[in-house]
Amino acid sequence: MLKKSKPTLLLLYISLILTPLTAKDHPAPQILKDSKEKDIILKRSESLNKYLRQHPSPSPKYPVINNLPQEFIQVFPEQIPAPDIEVESTITSRDVDFDLRAAAHLLRRTTFGPIWEGINWAHDEGLDATVDALLEEQPVPDPPGDWIDDPLPPYDSLTPEQLDSLNNAYREQRAETRSWIIDNMLEEEASIHETMTLFWHDHFATSAQKVNFPPAMYHHYALLREYALGNIKDFVKAMAVDPAMLKWLDNDKNRYRHLYVTGDSDEWSGYGRKLTDEDEDGVYTKTIGLNPGLYRYFYTCGGFSIYEDVPDECAYIDPYDHPPLRAFGMNNEDVILDPHPWGGCPEEGYNHGPMVVNFNVDMTGVDLQGGAVHVTGTMDDWSGFGLTLMPEGDGTYTGSMELEPGVYEYLYTVTGEFDDWSGWGMVGNPPLGSNCDWNPDDQWANFGFALINTDTLTMNNVWAECLVDDSDYMHHVTFQVAENPCPLAGINENFSRELLELFTIGVGNYSQEDVIEAARAYTGYTTDGLETFFIENRHDFGSKTFMGQTGYWFGDDIVDIIFEQEETARFFARKIYQWFVYYNPDEEAIEEMADILRENNYEVKPMLEALFKSELFFDENFRGAKYGGGIVHVLSPIRQMYITDIVPPEGQTRNRVLLMFQELFGQAILYPPDVSGWLGYRNWINTYTLPYRKLFTNAVIDGYVYDFPMGFQPDVLEFASHFPNPNDAEQLIDNMILYFYDIQTTEHTRQLLLDQLLQGLDPYNWSLTIPEAEDRLKGTIKLLMRYPDFQLK
Repeated sequence: MLKKSKPTLLLLYISLILTPLTAKDHPAPQILKDSKEKDIILKRSESLNKYLRQHPSPSPKYPVINNLPQEFIQVFPEQIPAPDIEVESTITSRDVDFDLRAAAHLLRRTTFGPIWEGINWAHDEGLDATVDALLEEQPVPDPPGDWIDDPLPPYDSLTPEQLDSLNNAYREQRAETRSWIIDNMLEEEASIHETMTLFWHDHFATSAQKVNFPPAMYHHYALLREYALGNIKDFVKAMAVDPAMLKWLDNDKNRYRHLYVTGDSDEWSGYGRKLTDEDEDGVYTKTIGLNPGLYRYFYTCGGFSIYEDVPDECAYIDPYDHPPLRAFGMNNEDVILDPHPWGGCPEEGYNHGPMVVNFNVDMTGVDLQGGAVHVTGTMDDWSGFGLTLMPEGDGTYTGSMELEPGVYEYLYTVTGEFDDWSGWGMVGNPPLGSNCDWNPDDQWANFGFALINTDTLTMNNVWAECLVDDSDYMHHVTFQVAENPCPLAGINENFSRELLELFTIGVGNYSQEDVIEAARAYTGYTTDGLETFFIENRHDFGSKTFMGQTGYWFGDDIVDIIFEQEETARFFARKIYQWFVYYNPDEEAIEEMADILRENNYEVKPMLEALFKSELFFDENFRGAKYGGGIVHVLSPIRQMYITDIVPPEGQTRNRVLLMFQELFGQAILYPPDVSGWLGYRNWINTYTLPYRKLFTNAVIDGYVYDFPMGFQPDVLEFASHFPNPNDAEQLIDNMILYFYDIQTTEHTRQLLLDQLLQGLDPYNWSLTIPEAEDRLKGTIKLLMRYPDFQLK
């Protein structure tokens, strides 16, 4: 069934248009302070966000994992460990027999398929000189196009036709970038640079599926290449603020949210006034000046996307308020609100009423004409009588009444026989428009008060006068919140978690608290896809405790602390070991490699140099102990068959066919399956991929697959002429085995290959000039590449 489906599926892949550096300087993110500039950048950033949300790049299907019925696939479960290999050799031992096989092994592990001349060059130069050459810095290749610094056009202003044109352009730019990467890998000679770039691409796995902005992905890969052989600590710091990484792991959404109070005083803007914890006692406060009145409010974390639910127990009861609101009253004196937690009530409790109001009015010098003093207002519908006040003997008249919460206006009256008890004989109100006029915008002059959450309120007045001068008119209210969730409400832990788990130190060496504190340190960054910007009011400037160290940490400080941990060096040593030596690390070797890394302040070259010059690296047990990944399996035959001129089908991007096969093998450049990268090891070989891997090597030799041209045609006679004495059949077979196989094959396999080449011909009659030489060479090379030995590196 699988065999029948292969041509159909492969032809489908071939027919599809598959979609998804000069290194530039990497300055520190720009700090945005000017509000106008900040608004421009934020608009560009949001424009990019909208585009990426609505236009993800089509992701290559990974048939190894996702795309076939399970019965078609036999993937080795990740939990099956690689067998232990016990060796006596170490990183520090240097007793290496650097023969041709050893030279081929070194180049096979560090480049994408060594050619025969390269193997002989390495052997002639010797181990030390070869490793030194492999680790030399390489020139920066020309970029894939002049579009690499093009900003995203204003997304909201694009017409449907312009958007289609943009999507088509991005599709081509992704293909150009991926093809450019393939060219760099194919054209590189004796250098580990591109291999290390791929290693870091797997390590900092970032996908163009989500980051569907080719300039960002180009510069991301250029950053990988720039630091491929550099300082790992500096690399991590640079990667943390890389625009593609910010988008990939959502750290551009990681922001410190400040605590705001919003309400009647700021017309419910959502931002209002920001509360701060200046003395770091855990209580966030804000003091503002307000005129007398009743003010409703609640707290938000900046805007209305995150706001508190006010409990009914301490909410201002108003049938028109939804959701419930808090409230306080300003009555010509300063107010300090009781501290309470977000969404909670003060410990002192809350009085919903009724509440006692005491009225005191100084009537000194007023001729009452035998009448009685009253207070009247909205509490008695302005009856004129309201509450009768009693004399205290010093010219002051007092009285008390119970009222429900609310806003009340009032004045004093004197009534009696002189006015026939009308209730309005004499009126004692404040001067119109004075600071005691509760509502100066109307034509009436009344005293007033706001009654909220109190046991007793006392109003002291003087008949027909105002005791409040201009300087006293605006008083202050202090808000206090004891438990503030806002700093963490905007925290996005995606990047900080992967920074610890996958990028630097590994599971089991950090806590959830460390993840949160690292995320706090990395708040405040945004990007327009080309540059990264730091917005100060989105950063958490508070104290943070990370891995036991407390301070006002920023992102770089977090990285420094991580790299102070001994396990960090072991983490990178294991990753390097697994990539270049064997999947199951030898812990003694890991300790040696980690020590070298620490001693050199995390410069990667000294550790690589020690590894590649060690006896352990060349131990026979590790030769052929790795499975060739999809990219290696595609590029190695191309390089080793001396194929340099690849002509794509008309209208297609160069290397499109090679990219297609990489996808079939489960390793598409710029499209790792997730943030953990490619699973690797045994997952490269299964009952789905193995037939296609053999099909591909056949296609490389034939120059076509299912009548579809590959875009190149190797010259097998020219290929054979690179070996010494190619007219000696047995020597030619031995040289090709050494050339293509990392392990010493069996005599049986050697004889089968020799039989395929000779096909009954006497060995001494073999020559590259016989008529059948080309076909026999093709058959022999295809057979050699079909054997299991070829899959092992």
